[in-house]
Amino acid sequence: MEPLFVAKDSSSAPDHVIDQIKELLLAGKLRPGDRLPSEFELASGLGVSRGSIRAAMKALEVCGVVDIRRGDGTYICDHVNTKRFNPLVFSLALLGPDIAQLAKFREKIELDILELIIKDPDLTRAILPKLEANLEELSALQTRRAQAVETAANDRAFHELLAAGCGNLIFETIYSYILDFFFPLIVDSHQGQIQGDAAEVIHKDIYHAVSQGSYSMAKDAIIASVQYWYRSIQK
Repeated sequence: MEPLFVAKDSSSAPDHVIDQIKELLLAGKLRPGDRLPSEFELASGLGVSRGSIRAAMKALEVCGVVDIRRGDGTYICDHVNTKRFNPLVFSLALLGPDIAQLAKFREKIELDILELIIKDPDLTRAILPKLEANLEELSALQTRRAQAVETAANDRAFHELLAAGCGNLIFETIYSYILDFFFPLIVDSHQGQIQGDAAEVIHKDIYHAVSQGSYSMAKDAIIASVQYWYRSIQK
């Protein structure tokens, strides 16, 4: 049987280890929950030092790819932990896309998410109670005159519910990463609101669009939402 891990020339031994793990995951030869060979076995198979293996595993652990269990071994993570290191946020920060590009992207992905929900009656029924609970939470925040960062967190949670409820894990995962990048801008947009009053109006419009199964209403609400967000952070 051909060995799973093989040595290759590489300018950086830890990078070589990481590349091998990535290639095996993409090829389906490693799967979520799989236990990796021991540190000694990996070092021997890849032709690198055990220190390089440890450095690579630590980097992969930070990225949420592997789970290092002391006294047990190292496993491929069986779920995506978006609260860990988010490489997409760093990439966006370094690229420095302008606000107009961000607004266009946000409009596009949110419209696609809502279309998936509205076209599927089961998804629609499942998400409506969750959106109602979010709106009730916003009302409670308004009653106690919450700070902008709190109403912004509720705003983010509303959109996370939509992404999680669209039935597409790729949309959910990417949008969750993107929201990490957007969140400081969402907070900025709430600074000019009175306890999230503008977000409340827009979110109720989105809720009604979903409840009535109207994509045209949803489109109007999302466009209004993004335009408000864009104008507010330009001030």
